[in-house]
Amino acid sequence: MIEKARAGEIDIILVKSISRFARNVIDLLSIIQELRVNGVEVLFEREGLSSLDVKCDSYLTMYAKFAEEEIVSMSKNVNWRNQKDFRDGRYKINASQMLGFRYDENRKVVIDEAGAKWIREIFKRYADGQPPAEIAEFLEENHVKTGVGNPKWSSSSVHAILRNEKYVGDAVMQKFYIEDSLTHRRVTNSGQKDKYYVKDGHEGIVDRSTWDKVQEMISANARKYKIFKGNSQDFVTEYTHFGYCPYCHGNYSAKWNRDVRMLYCGSNRTRKLCKNSESVFVEDLDRIIPIQIKKLKDNEPLFKEALLKVFEEDRSETQRNQIKALEGELEALRAKSIKFSRYKDPAFDDLKAEIKRSISLKAKEKMVIENEIITKMNPQARAKNIITELRNCPDDESIGDYEFKKLFKRVVIYKRDKLVFIIGNENMSKLPRKIEPSFTCCYKYKIRKTTFICNFGIYINR
Repeated sequence: MIEKARAGEIDIILVKSISRFARNVIDLLSIIQELRVNGVEVLFEREGLSSLDVKCDSYLTMYAKFAEEEIVSMSKNVNWRNQKDFRDGRYKINASQMLGFRYDENRKVVIDEAGAKWIREIFKRYADGQPPAEIAEFLEENHVKTGVGNPKWSSSSVHAILRNEKYVGDAVMQKFYIEDSLTHRRVTNSGQKDKYYVKDGHEGIVDRSTWDKVQEMISANARKYKIFKGNSQDFVTEYTHFGYCPYCHGNYSAKWNRDVRMLYCGSNRTRKLCKNSESVFVEDLDRIIPIQIKKLKDNEPLFKEALLKVFEEDRSETQRNQIKALEGELEALRAKSIKFSRYKDPAFDDLKAEIKRSISLKAKEKMVIENEIITKMNPQARAKNIITELRNCPDDESIGDYEFKKLFKRVVIYKRDKLVFIIGNENMSKLPRKIEPSFTCCYKYKIRKTTFICNFGIYINR
């Protein structure tokens, strides 16, 4: 609507109230002023105001502040009510999006036996040792749909069911929370707020013994494959998003293939969309990374020289681009400040103050980046930090518990037998199409009875 008004396709905008038009004072005044210059009138029915009447600006500011405070107040009231329900053990189950549950004629949540039998089958098969990928194939073969009606299943969707405590009759409350009442941004609760656990709060589909057995198996696999749980649905390892696909520019994900841990292109999660990518074995990467580290340690002076050469080339370009971008933003803000300084109406005081504050923040940001360029972006300092991290690397034949991402930002997986480890900047958009790795090594591995040779090296990304 605003775009059409700017284009001259709308002459008058009729709004029920100011709170329906904008709930932020600065946004309201900026848009009203812009539309006013273009001759577009905004009529506020409830308040009886017209935006073409300059005298009404003080009222617009006042009503917009009321609307903003009303939203914050309503959000606090809803949050207080939710917290009380959590403490009292009251919660809701979204039965319309969960396989195995449904609403009865009184809108009460009851077990849907048509879906519950498949939930029990999922838990039974996993408890018997069947991996999630095979369970997903089994469900698709039997034309079972997910809770939201999707006929496609994946390992992650099966895992989400296996970890969902509501299937045993329990409930974890406040897994997520609203960070800002104005933006309504939903954030995962990773300890910022209290969580509440209700045991046997409703009728479960899976019995407690089966549930406990499955959770223990999942935890055992997590310890075996060095997995930590990010949230109720995601399972990640130190290798998650470490692999990078040069063909579709996607990230590699981790999965089990029976007892073998593998990395595969994320585009091939449900079906093979990235036809050029190949999966790699985590067990092989565990041995390849120490070989690459040893190669760099044995050639430390040459490695440091290569780092300095690349970072020296990057220094001036980075400085020029970052400072230029900030200077452009500051110029635009100063022009806006001059524009609104002509208006003497007190209604514009808040807008002027906000613009002035933004100019101050951008100027400080520019100063911080200039300091970082002198310190962190300094080629000598960058190279020193990487060499220090290299020296801290263990000399073991396997990575063990070493956090290798401190040294290697990503690994580009061209094929199962061609890898390039990225050092320096983790921004993959800067990578050239064709990479010539340095400090190259090779590693022999077997797939069944066939022996392969994997060639790998490093690339210093500016």
